[in-house]
Amino acid sequence: MMMRKFMLLLSVLGILMLCGCGGREIDDVAYVVAIGIDRMDGNYEFTFAIGNPDSINGEGEDPLVFESAVSGDIFTAGDEISARVGQEVNFSHAELLVFSKEIALGGVNTFLDELTRNLDQRPKLIPAVASGSAKETLQGVNSQFEGNPEKYLKKIFEYSASPVSTGIDSRDFLCRTKNINTGTALPKITSDDGTTATSMAVFYGDRMIGEFKDLSSYKLLSGMGEQMNCDVNGLGSMHLNQRVPPNIRVRCEDVPKIDITVILDASVNTRNPDISKDDLYLTAENVLRARMLELLEFTSIDAGVDILGFERYARKNFYTWDDWKEYEWCNRYGIAQFNLEVKLIPQKTGLVKGES
Repeated sequence: MMMRKFMLLLSVLGILMLCGCGGREIDDVAYVVAIGIDRMDGNYEFTFAIGNPDSINGEGEDPLVFESAVSGDIFTAGDEISARVGQEVNFSHAELLVFSKEIALGGVNTFLDELTRNLDQRPKLIPAVASGSAKETLQGVNSQFEGNPEKYLKKIFEYSASPVSTGIDSRDFLCRTKNINTGTALPKITSDDGTTATSMAVFYGDRMIGEFKDLSSYKLLSGMGEQMNCDVNGLGSMHLNQRVPPNIRVRCEDVPKIDITVILDASVNTRNPDISKDDLYLTAENVLRARMLELLEFTSIDAGVDILGFERYARKNFYTWDDWKEYEWCNRYGIAQFNLEVKLIPQKTGLVKGES
């Protein structure tokens, strides 16, 4: 009797599997891999980059199909596109969320909250700001060496060594918009010549308030400096690898004191023969320190926003939440003083003939 019930269960499971995911065939579903949001005549234009199954199967040329709709919210736009293309729009494979600069300046919490509450949406959408329109930026995305566009976007925006990756997803971003003591930096991207970051957009709350260009220093101060190459003022170039996060200590005095030590494994790629290896390493430390200090002073003096999360180290100075609130970190960060040390640890490489 038990064996008969077991065989019946296997038969039912087999039928369900043949019916496709959730009883739907894959051809009945339009899987969105990226979403672009622009302002349009007092409303919003939502552009969906939809994976092309024919391309993934090797039968089509374009890995992405683009559909747009003007609406007040993402999911109403999705319903409109579903009716237009005859397939159900599904966001479970979405990787990228791109805001136009106009949308970013006006505030993005409505969209973040909407997507986060939707149970069909993947937890980790990567937010970014478009250099031009979000629609044109998405349309320029071209996974030339990868037929699966979802996998391509994951490599570009989630792989830690990618120059575009910042380690922040839509849920992290939403949480940071609620914290008055910190800000956020998102990549400002273009797809004119491959998907690249032209600068970083600075947010306080859910609104963009400025931008900076030194993404490399941001990654090093954030502990994401893996497999980076650095030009040393034309004297040579070095390969850097950040194996440990920066050592950070914050002293909450009248003027906050922030001590930072950045340790990097380093090896020489090229070297001008007029400079010794030791001098090249020393020069590289000074160059990196100057670049990072410039970024730190921008966040403090110009933007006045702690986008690097020093707040979590500052809180350790206080015994009660009331004491922490009374200190008003969001205001004091603008006068913070930084003590930054950069240490390069030389890595042994193969010998080069004639090298001293």
